Amino acid sequence: MGIFIAVGDLGLQELVDQAKEARDIAVAANEQRGTITDFASKFDTAIDSFYLTEKNRQGLFVYDPSDTTSVQDGVMVLVKNNKRYKRQIDNQINVKWWGCKGDGVTDDTTNFMKAVSYWATAGGDLSLGNSSYVVNMPTTYTNGVASPAIKIADGIKRVTVTGMGAILKTKKGIAANGSIVRNDLSAFRVEGNADCDITFNGVRILGSRDTETDDYEQIPNNIYVPNSARTVNNCFGLQIKGFNTVTVYASEVKKLHGRAIFADGAAMLRVYNCDIDDISRTAIETTSNTKTLITMGNRITNIGILKPEFYVDGVKYKFDNDPSGKVWFTDIGDGVYHLGPTMQVIGNYFLNINRISICADTKDLAVNTYLLGSDNIIEHDHLRLRCSNPQASIWIENAHSANINNNTMRYINRAVSETLAGYAVVCAVTKRLNCDFTIQNNSVFSANYNKNTLVGYNTINNSGSVIVKNNWAHGKFFACAYHSNVNNPDGIRHLEQLVYDGNNFTNTFDNPTVSAFAYDSTATDGAGIPWIKKYIFTNNVIKVANKTRPNATPYASELNIVKGNDFDGTGIDLRNYNYPDKCLYIEDNKNVKSLTPKDGLTATEDNVMYIRNNVFLNSLELSTPTGRQRIGGEVTGNMINGRIFMKAYNNLVVRNNNLNGDGIYFDNPAISSFKCAILDNFIKLASGKSGVSVNDSNQFTAQNLTVRGNVFDIVDAATNTTGVKFTMDGPKVNLVIEDNTFNGITTPLVNTGINLPIKTKIPFNIPSVAAGATYVSSGSTITGAKMGQLVQVAMDIDLAGLDPVQAYVSAPDTVKFVVKNPTAAAIDLPTGNVTVSIV
Repeated sequence: MGIFIAVGDLGLQELVDQAKEARDIAVAANEQRGTITDFASKFDTAIDSFYLTEKNRQGLFVYDPSDTTSVQDGVMVLVKNNKRYKRQIDNQINVKWWGCKGDGVTDDTTNFMKAVSYWATAGGDLSLGNSSYVVNMPTTYTNGVASPAIKIADGIKRVTVTGMGAILKTKKGIAANGSIVRNDLSAFRVEGNADCDITFNGVRILGSRDTETDDYEQIPNNIYVPNSARTVNNCFGLQIKGFNTVTVYASEVKKLHGRAIFADGAAMLRVYNCDIDDISRTAIETTSNTKTLITMGNRITNIGILKPEFYVDGVKYKFDNDPSGKVWFTDIGDGVYHLGPTMQVIGNYFLNINRISICADTKDLAVNTYLLGSDNIIEHDHLRLRCSNPQASIWIENAHSANINNNTMRYINRAVSETLAGYAVVCAVTKRLNCDFTIQNNSVFSANYNKNTLVGYNTINNSGSVIVKNNWAHGKFFACAYHSNVNNPDGIRHLEQLVYDGNNFTNTFDNPTVSAFAYDSTATDGAGIPWIKKYIFTNNVIKVANKTRPNATPYASELNIVKGNDFDGTGIDLRNYNYPDKCLYIEDNKNVKSLTPKDGLTATEDNVMYIRNNVFLNSLELSTPTGRQRIGGEVTGNMINGRIFMKAYNNLVVRNNNLNGDGIYFDNPAISSFKCAILDNFIKLASGKSGVSVNDSNQFTAQNLTVRGNVFDIVDAATNTTGVKFTMDGPKVNLVIEDNTFNGITTPLVNTGINLPIKTKIPFNIPSVAAGATYVSSGSTITGAKMGQLVQVAMDIDLAGLDPVQAYVSAPDTVKFVVKNPTAAAIDLPTGNVTVSIV
């Protein structure tokens, strides 16, 4: 026989039902058909099958000779003449078989739960069809213990719920204070077993935030704000407990008072390609015994946003300009909130999440944990976002390891009244050991942001490694990146490694209190040791509107590397630690405003630095004027627009630097310096400046100082310049000054106890010298010649028998020449030139 289906304007479920009806009619072509009334009045029980034609209950029923006890329910069993006819199903169970109207008005809760109860015992696919059901599956709590949910029977390995465009409409629940909490409502609530998987496909849930008010209760003693509230409307879209794997696919939950998807005790929750919008509390939430959460391709929007009007403890308030003067905040509104050990959040879109878009808050510290947050887009663009707990786009707390990669976060608008600091990515307080966090290739944008304070990337001390690499931040920030020392109940642990590498950070906020990078850098472990062991700050590009604050703070105890960065006219902060040998390396940086040296101390300390090949826009200050540090290490290959200043030295090399306008200063007469080599520098001096200046109090203040191979020059027509200067005259211990060049320097040496070598050539006419006579000249002026210096001379003409010319310093700046004729005849030479070397 031919079966024809009229498609017309049918929903998907109607098409499926018609196809099944056609199949069943074909199977039962020679059997009887009709309604339940027809079955009771006309059906011939000699026939073993009957096709029920009633709308929404149609289906083929076949005699089951093994069943002699079942009672007719009109849904799964028909009974006549003590013969039981069972509905034939091919894995799909339609909720309308139990009498659900699906008109969006009638409360279908009772019949819907009957359908779910049968499905839970039989397994298979629960089909919702293309209808709208009002469903409020209740949960009653007695002393914190929930009433049991409908439970999937043991032995069932897999069940599904198929929406096909159906909508489950639910009301808000009210959670009252006290020992009994009643009226927690769910659109769908079910409990599984550890061997069973469940899949929700195409399920749509619609709450009542458009038609029912939001109710909150005040949270007393909030540490951040005076008026903090939390919703008491405990409604769930999907409330799922105790399965092996839970999959929610291509579904949606909207306008719900409470939580959209809630999993308790599943081995894995997977949420794919879902649309969750306008939820008062949380979009996706788990308990700590839900082991793994995976969310991919979801759109999660408008979570935890306060309405323009709402109730707190029964009193009506307005978000803006409430007559009471109160400004209300709420500590809820999370996109994805997971308490279990493993979490992967990939490729989702988040918009207007009040508290945290992605939150890993592991509770079980006995197991290793892992968070992957990758390729998500998170945007903030709503003026009723107001959080009473620090807000973040991605928050990692008590995690063991995490990779936050390739996410984009855009802060467009958040309420000005939201005074708490916000964070794009934050590693929060953690109790775990040997942690490993990587934050890489993320972007944070806040150009039009109107919140008071914002941090792009926040890290804290921990045991393990934190790497912030190749990230981008642009806009108005308190800091593009911020590292803090935060106590937890176990105290602060030493961080093995903090790495900032290859980041590009622009802070457009023109305020002297902000920066690209900021640090809590004053805390130590009680023994004076910094909480960080290794600090690596490399290849970062910084651009800031206000250049007051420094942007690198190396204060690790074992190794500090600041290399290859562009500081855009900001500085490096060295105030918080005295560095041991081979601990601090500042290399290959450009546009460095300055170094901020360690503050003055009452005791002498050695501070070792390796400062190489940097471009400093100002002077290089290695000590404060009141400090007592001896500086060791290397200062080599730098371009410095100003001076090098330190209090004292110990095993220091200053080599191949280019100083413009000023020289090298040692300024603490109360501290002995031990060894320093100033080699091959080019020092260009302004008027009144010195190339090398030592403020000494005795011969031991500056020991073992070598000044060799330097070029001392002047800026323009500078005057009153000095090459090498000591404040006190007298002998020095192992002072070497040699092979330097003084171009235009007014006074090459002052109080050095060393006479500069002089080499010059002057005309010299030896008069006729009688036989056996000795000639002594009247004296030639050679500037710089000192008494006691050795003079060597050489003539450029033949002496014709005269002994070699000798010379000596007869008075300051005066040299006399001595010529002896050993022959028996007078000798008269023509005028020649004499080269004079004085050492």
